[in-house]
Formats: sequence, C-alpha cells, structure tokens
Amino acid sequence: MTNKLYKIIEALTGLILVFAVILMMTIVSQITSKGYVTIGGYGLFKVATGSMEPTIETGSLIMSSEIDIEDVRINDIICFESTNGSMRGEVITHRVVDIQLINNVLRLTTRGDAN
Repeated sequence: MTNKLYKIIEALTGLILVFAVILMMTIVSQITSKGYVTIGGYGLFKVATGSMEPTIETGSLIMSSEIDIEDVRINDIICFESTNGSMRGEVITHRVVDIQLINNVLRLTTRGDAN
C-alpha cells in the first residue's frame, strides 16, 4: 500500500512539474514577444511610469481582465495597447475621462492621474 502511495505522489509531482514548465515557457514567450503576460483573459503588467501616481505607483505589478468596450465607464482605470506614434504597441494604464460615440464607434479618452 505504501508503494502504491509513493507511485501516486510521484505521478502527481511529475504532472505538476510538467504544468509548471509549460506555464513558465508560456510566460517567457509572451514577455519576449509582447512585453507582458496574458493568460485566460487576464493580463499581468508592470507599471513603467508615474502617470497614475499616487493611485498606482511606478514599478507596481497590476492585473487586469479583458472586458467589452461597452462595459467601460468614466472613471474606470483601464490597460490598453497604444496605437499612437512612438508608444504604438505599448500597454498604457490610464483612467477613462470621456466616452464618445463617433460614427458608431466608441472612443475613449484617457488620462493618467498625475497628468
């Protein structure tokens, strides 16, 4: 019976190790390609600037979840990929200060709390 228990523990340990290696490979791959990690609709980001201070300090690690743009409200803090100039592709964390419907497209205006 003890031998059987050891085999079960050994098998579970192996599965946990395989899962951990796959998870680490996924994380490293995403950080290398995108600069941040998303798993199962959740994103993990490191705050690079002080634009949201004092609400969110520089260097903080934040987690966000994907939501539909229709669910965003004024005063929400959101993370999004920039489409503007030199910041294109960078993840920005700012507060929503205005929402407009222009040509049937929702447009969000955001601003850092320190700006």
